[in-house]
Amino acid sequence: MGDPNNPVRRIASTFGLRESLTHIWFYGVHIGYRFGLPFEYPHSRDGLHQQIGKYLQEFHLDLHAREIILYGVKNSRATRSLRNWHDLASFHNAINDFSNKMSGAKADLWLTLHRLGHQQVPYFERANSDYIGRHWLLFRQASMAGLLESAFGLTAFEYMLLVAGVYTVYLQRPEANLEVELGSLGLPPAALKARIASLASTAQAVRDRLTAGHRLDTSWAYTFNHLVETPLLRLRSDSPDALFCPRPPLVVRRLLAGAYFDLVRTAGFPKAFGDAVESVVGELLQRVGPALMVEKPNPYTTGGGVRHGSDWRVSDATGQVFVECKSARIPLQAQIALVPNDVVAGMSRLAAAITQNYSNISDALAGKTDWLNDGRPVFSLVVTLEDWILFSPLSSDALDKQVREGVAGKGLPAALVDQVPYIVVPVNDLPDLTDAMSLRGCGPLLTKKSSSKYRQYQMAPFLNEVEPELQAKSEPFLEEKRDLFAEFERRFKRTGH
Repeated sequence: MGDPNNPVRRIASTFGLRESLTHIWFYGVHIGYRFGLPFEYPHSRDGLHQQIGKYLQEFHLDLHAREIILYGVKNSRATRSLRNWHDLASFHNAINDFSNKMSGAKADLWLTLHRLGHQQVPYFERANSDYIGRHWLLFRQASMAGLLESAFGLTAFEYMLLVAGVYTVYLQRPEANLEVELGSLGLPPAALKARIASLASTAQAVRDRLTAGHRLDTSWAYTFNHLVETPLLRLRSDSPDALFCPRPPLVVRRLLAGAYFDLVRTAGFPKAFGDAVESVVGELLQRVGPALMVEKPNPYTTGGGVRHGSDWRVSDATGQVFVECKSARIPLQAQIALVPNDVVAGMSRLAAAITQNYSNISDALAGKTDWLNDGRPVFSLVVTLEDWILFSPLSSDALDKQVREGVAGKGLPAALVDQVPYIVVPVNDLPDLTDAMSLRGCGPLLTKKSSSKYRQYQMAPFLNEVEPELQAKSEPFLEEKRDLFAEFERRFKRTGH
């Protein structure tokens, strides 16, 4: 269980497990969804509740839950309560102080920045309507829908109905029998039971996994929280079907983004998943309208056989953009990164995708395709399904070095990387980027993004600074969610539910 002198362990062992997870649920829906705290909480009174948001963020609550699962005791043995403001503050401060101590006085600044980014940035995108809409856009693609049905025995629509049901239940209360609660949705009973079971575990089993991966080093605050893997807990021995969800956003993320880890073992996954991501990007690009020309490049023949080139091309009067779509994610080891080399190694997947697009662009520039090089500036845009969070120089410099090495390894001109700048953008930020390109032009906007001033900016902060009037980011995903829920309503009206 780690160092017995660990002050977090000492204070966490004064809290009751079940009671504390209940309080964490209340704080989570208060901070994340603006629900009011119950009157029984002393700091729910006028004015005092405003203090919560000043000190507690959602990533803090996941750390709180992790340490409570590791060291919490039976409620009858507890001497403190997270409902009490001073006890909550003591626990929170102990975690922050211990995290700072573990980081060390000589902490690598860029390594720390990188890990903080991967710990905190994902929470800026809440598990809300936009998040659900973005995944519905992915899951409704034909190849992805086939994977879902093959792996889970649920159509894409049924799967999203399950997600919406779980989300609704756990925003109302922290514990429920999901098979009973969701039984009226008309989902295949065996598939519903199996999917719920894949999300659930006992607190002791999660504790055992946390203990096995426990690290008392600079990565203490960033190590993998196994509550992410099984966000539903069986806390009642007398009622094993009652499942407790201390952090509702985790179960939504596990069902949506986390479905990747269940589907990856399904036959035909790599091509089907890649095709779905490519289709999503195409739909988002084509929603912009006539200001940008979007086309699917034609295959072409070389001495090495038939090649398909980049996934999409986007152009206007100011520039031409070769778009490559990638579903690869940054490895976990690179996210928690004990040493800088962990980050360097983790960049290899993304560097390979960027290098591949340079091969495509090199063929086009050499006249091997039907693309016309008319002298307009050319850019390489790599769209990733998940955000790689590359704002730390440690990650961006490591990526750039590997890209240049990859280009050299393919025998391509070294100058190509500078002549044709590359930009990496997550799908979530693509609607804003395409809107900005349609307003300002591909060439001027991407030239500015690839400049030394903005190269290390994440796409969203970059656009907020240079195009602050843009407010369109969530609209395509919100429209997807609205369409999905409208279909829920139509089907339930037809069936009389």
